[in-house]
Amino acid sequence: MKTYKTFIISGIFVIMLCLITIPKAFAQHPSEDPTWQLVFNEEFDSLGINAINFNQADWRCNTYEVYDHKRDSCLPPFQTHRTKDNSNILFDTTGTGKLTIRTQRDTNTIYSYSGCDSTWGMHEFYYTSAAWLRSNHRFKYGYFEIRCKLPYLNDNETNYGIGPNFWLWDSPTGAGGICYSEIDIFEFLFYKDNLDPPFDINEKHKYSCCSHFQYCTDTSLTSVPGNFGGISFSDFHTFAALWTPDFIKYYMDDELVFTSTNHPSEMFPICIVLDVNLPTNWFFPIEYSLLPYDYEIDYVKVWQPRAKCDSSITCNFSAATYDNSIVNDVSIGGSGCTAIVNNTENVSFKAAEYIEFNQGFSVEPGGTMSAEITNCFTPVLNWWLPTKTSPEDEIPQGLIEKLFYPWEE
Repeated sequence: MKTYKTFIISGIFVIMLCLITIPKAFAQHPSEDPTWQLVFNEEFDSLGINAINFNQADWRCNTYEVYDHKRDSCLPPFQTHRTKDNSNILFDTTGTGKLTIRTQRDTNTIYSYSGCDSTWGMHEFYYTSAAWLRSNHRFKYGYFEIRCKLPYLNDNETNYGIGPNFWLWDSPTGAGGICYSEIDIFEFLFYKDNLDPPFDINEKHKYSCCSHFQYCTDTSLTSVPGNFGGISFSDFHTFAALWTPDFIKYYMDDELVFTSTNHPSEMFPICIVLDVNLPTNWFFPIEYSLLPYDYEIDYVKVWQPRAKCDSSITCNFSAATYDNSIVNDVSIGGSGCTAIVNNTENVSFKAAEYIEFNQGFSVEPGGTMSAEITNCFTPVLNWWLPTKTSPEDEIPQGLIEKLFYPWEE
């Protein structure tokens, strides 16, 4: 068990204004924790896609048709396509900025591949939503947060068949012997069996969060879901996931709602995805579905820990040169050492093995200091550009089935 070895603060003019915390998985929001740094920040303040952070070109003007396995036939009334048309992805710079992904009824005849009759040609589609946004960064570990708002649904309205999402995904086949990694921070889906209004709010905005993992040598996909009640979207909410080597914790409005331990250390670096499924895996839009359906996004942010897991802090200490990284161990103060937290400084010590404050270490009046034993892990952040591919190669068939085919009983 990890313990503090020694804690001594001394000095004639010293008032101890410090906080020693019991080891926790996550003590506070990373924006308030100096050991965490903001590594990805998209507030959608521009009039178009910020090409540094996101792309739509990864899956361009894609088309989908829903195949009903139980009936062994296509379902033409529910054919849907995604588009980069400006009417479906909207940017607002009049205030603080936001992105709107719009889903609407929209009949289009476009040249596309038909998944139902396996032909290229002109096909007609009856619903449309914006092509998904995929980040130009791959991440492993961190705190991933979105602030968003969905339409407020009246008694006679539902989001039936419409599934807005915030998730992490990538599938570079064979990378490290792993074929699938996915973290769904939220998926909204209307579950109610009785289609007569009025609809209960606990059914109208029911959501889930889950993770999926698969080794290439295993045909089974490990999934760990958490399902929750409804949320009234009269205002914006935040949804987040804390991903570490030991767990994935899911948050709604800064409150922990679910914890998963589904192979968190074995997942490979994955991208952020923003999109709306239409139709969803289980349901299609009905007469009570609210269309157009606007998924409004205020921001997407990612924090990762500052980590120097092989380093130590010994003897002397100066907050002016301290970067708040998590280290292996801390032992400051002692004979011949200078270690002071000044009156305007706020210092957070975090270490994997131990933290030791020897005589001579001091915190001046007005200064603050905290200390915590915590795991040290090195996060991954890679910037990449999607490879341009021909339309027929853009969407992995397995992902089409996952998102757009009804589940088998």
